Amino acid sequence: MNIIKSIVKKIKNPALRRMFYSFMLFVGILYAQKHLYPESKMLAQLNVLGRTSVIILFLIIIIFIAFERRRILNIKKFKINIKGFAIFFPLHLLAFILFYFLKKIIIENPNLIFDYKYFVIGLRYLLPLLAVIFLFLALFRFQFIKDYKNSVAMSFILAIVFYQISMFFKQYWEIFARATTDVVAFLLRFSFEDVVVRYQTGGPLLGASNFTALIQSPCSGIEGLSLFLFLFILIVVIDRKEISWFKAVMAGIIGLIGMFIINIIRIYLLYLVGIYYDPRVAVTYFHTNIGWFLFITYFVIYWLITYLLIRKKRK
Repeated sequence: MNIIKSIVKKIKNPALRRMFYSFMLFVGILYAQKHLYPESKMLAQLNVLGRTSVIILFLIIIIFIAFERRRILNIKKFKINIKGFAIFFPLHLLAFILFYFLKKIIIENPNLIFDYKYFVIGLRYLLPLLAVIFLFLALFRFQFIKDYKNSVAMSFILAIVFYQISMFFKQYWEIFARATTDVVAFLLRFSFEDVVVRYQTGGPLLGASNFTALIQSPCSGIEGLSLFLFLFILIVVIDRKEISWFKAVMAGIIGLIGMFIINIIRIYLLYLVGIYYDPRVAVTYFHTNIGWFLFITYFVIYWLITYLLIRKKRK
């Protein structure tokens, strides 16, 4: 009962709610950029960083909250600067409108783009970054930025470090891909008789009914596992004086197992969508969005409960 009361109290905190709303707006921006804007092979070629830019930006936000959560939770009120909002929110919208037209120009004038390739690549990343910055400035005061500048800088550095470490672990994605394939195939056999598994270069091939897909690196769960482990260790190190290390280690192991199970559920649901609804939707919209949704939901619920359990008992 005390754990539930503590979780409810945190959810009611106005500062935490503002952070949550800001994060949801950020997720909305990413969704719009991914699904509502036109796409083409030319745009994919100009996306030289792949998902790196999105992952690093996401990590900066999460790490910042981990560093400053106590300070943020002590803020009783968040006041929007009306003047700042009136200036920066239109700039936020303008950046995204320009980004839309940039993508349209790239699609309609592929030959022209090669003459200005590096300039276009710069705009391709600058405009969405400006959109995020302008949105942040619209919601928060400049004083907020000044007060937290050291934490933001540290969050950026740690996000880069994490990304490099995750690239190292990503070399072993096939081990997790095979394990995920075996478990999902086992689950599918309860409902389908024609489940087929074939191990090959590039990832295991898993098929059932009218839907077949490769279980490649994004489906292996290695990104979610490495991100979960990084954030868990980060928070434990920050609050090391208040946490029982034995309980933390046990909670970490349980959390990693849970994260692996979450990925299995994700792939299993993907196959159900592909079989019963639409294969194209399964490998595009569902595949892209369900992973982040499940990870965020799992980590937030897991940490809200676990943190209260691994803290040292106060005498």
